[in-house]
Parts: sequence; C-alpha cells; structure tokens
Amino acid sequence: MTATNESTLVSPHPSAFDESGWSWMPPPPGREALMQRHGLRIARTGGSGPVYEHAVRVREAAYGAAYDVERANVVDECDRHSRIFCAYLHGEPVGTLRHTYASEGPLPCEEFYPETFVSAHRPWLGSATKFAVARGVPGGLEVGRLLLETGWASCLPDGIRVDVIDTYERMVPYYRRLGYLATKLTFTHPKLGGVARVMVFTADSAQRTPFQRLFVGIDHPIPAADLLSHF
Repeated sequence: MTATNESTLVSPHPSAFDESGWSWMPPPPGREALMQRHGLRIARTGGSGPVYEHAVRVREAAYGAAYDVERANVVDECDRHSRIFCAYLHGEPVGTLRHTYASEGPLPCEEFYPETFVSAHRPWLGSATKFAVARGVPGGLEVGRLLLETGWASCLPDGIRVDVIDTYERMVPYYRRLGYLATKLTFTHPKLGGVARVMVFTADSAQRTPFQRLFVGIDHPIPAADLLSHF
C-alpha cells in the first residue's frame, strides 16, 4: 500500500458526520498514549471520498487474500448509509471497520436475522462489518481492537446499544474474547461464501468485555438474555 500524506486529508466537515465529509476521531478513553506513541490515527467518513477509498483498498487486500474475492464483493449498497472508519499508521491506511445503523437503512445480511430481533431492537441496533486489518501490521498495535473501540465510542451517543455481526467459525473465539455472544443461527454468506455464524453484543457494563469502561453509566442498556431470546 502507498503511504498517504495526511496533510492532504483536511476534513471539510470536522464537527459533523456527513456522507462525503470526514473527520479524525478522538482516541478511545485510555488509548491516547498508545496511539500517539505509534503514530496511529482513525478517521470516520461516509460512502464516498478519499478516506472511503482508502478503506476499500484495505478491504480489497485483506479479503482478497483471505477469501479470493473481487472489489464487487467488498463494497455494497450498505456503504452509502454507513459510517466507515479507517485506521492510519504513520499516514498509511492499515485497517477499516463499517458501522451501519438499522434505523438508517437495511443492515448487511439483515434478511438472515430473525425479524422479531430486528424489529424489537431497530432503534438502537447497529452492525459492525467489513472489518479488516492489513497484513504485516504488528499485533501489539491492536489496530483491530482500536477500530472496534472507536466505533463503539462513536455510536453510543447516537443511541446504539446492540451490535449484530456474522463471522466464520474460526473467528468466533476472537469475538468471544471481546464480549460477543454466539447464537445458534448460521447461514451461507451471499458474497463471501462459506458458513457464517451470527453473534450479538450488548453495550452493558455488566457484560465481560475489554470495552467495559465505555459502557459505565450509559442509559438503557439491553440485557444479553433479551437479545439471545430471539435466536
């Protein structure tokens, strides 16, 4: 990947989310020193513009290597109503994550989720997808975890309290360590192929998760049992 000159990335909408504008995100609580020490920054954008293209480039490299898929299968219509996060290491895009709100449009693979689950939780339901970290990035930098933390810190003020994802079985232990709960539901992924398992996450400080400090004192936490009852 080619290094990006951060001086050319000047946010036209620094104080508000916008489909084409973008902004640098503040580091998650307690992560400021780590990010500053290693030259890590995370930007948020919509479904177009230079930061979005950087995110797609990371997706293409990661998904192409892992699943042998083309660009047509790493971008989709959900990008247009989602928040896209892109992590930069010394100006080079090295990781990405997408957050889609059910209240703003269909979730990725929503057609496979129980209708009762989506309808009951739509106002505070989100989905973190298109998660990718470039090969060769040192694991000690925790780029993936920083993206997920930043995503949660960003969506909590918008009222998001629940995350639903699908992932391959080999990734289930990774997400369990982060506090995601595996459901019984699986389906064949329509674009990437293979069997995907549905997992859910609730922003509840009672849950065991490394993100717990983000959820202390938030209003309207959703008990995990309420989510799992739909599956």
